[in-house]
Amino acid sequence: LLYDAHTDTVGIGDPAAWSRDPYGAEIEEGVLYGRGAADNKGALAAMIYGAKSLIDADLDLTGDLYVVGTVQEEDCEGYAIGLLCRRVKPEAVVLGEPTNLQIARGQRGRIMLVVTTHGRSCHASAPEQGLNAIYAMNKVIARVEALNSKLAQHPFLGPGSIAITRIESSSASLNAIPDRCQAHLDRRLTWGEDEELALAQVREIIQEEGVEAQVETMVYEA
Repeated sequence: LLYDAHTDTVGIGDPAAWSRDPYGAEIEEGVLYGRGAADNKGALAAMIYGAKSLIDADLDLTGDLYVVGTVQEEDCEGYAIGLLCRRVKPEAVVLGEPTNLQIARGQRGRIMLVVTTHGRSCHASAPEQGLNAIYAMNKVIARVEALNSKLAQHPFLGPGSIAITRIESSSASLNAIPDRCQAHLDRRLTWGEDEELALAQVREIIQEEGVEAQVETMVYEA
């Protein structure tokens, strides 16, 4: 049996948007406030103390118990724990995620898609002489937003979803039309969906909108 809780967190964003110091670890009425308190330091602490209690009780377990604190869960979700499971080969895994103290018996799959649109740069004072890669991406963005409500449904796992989480563009300067724009799409896969389907759906959008672009799956490397 393997218990896993990730040790990393996302950034704090705008510090001014917090009602408390995200790094203050303030305790009020029995509640700990701070970045990562719920996601996912609370679960990690519970697992560590639970395992220590078993050791102190000198129980004779019928198998091996692993308590793991994995890394890079936020950026490369599932990658680190996947490498570990291929080595340990546990019969069951318990993930310590904040679920309002409810047991979740499964989750959707996830892939990150990267869409890149291409244009032709020119001076921004004469934009008609170029092709703005951001405008091309705008067409894709609108269709991706509309696609989200049309994805497959499942009574247990819920619907598939797609969301644009980051957009970047490049140009020679601030007074030049961008010739490249890149968007990252967070795609959650429900039952019956797979990577091939997700790629095909975005490629269909690109083709129908007539923009010069490509989509690929983001690959994480150790």
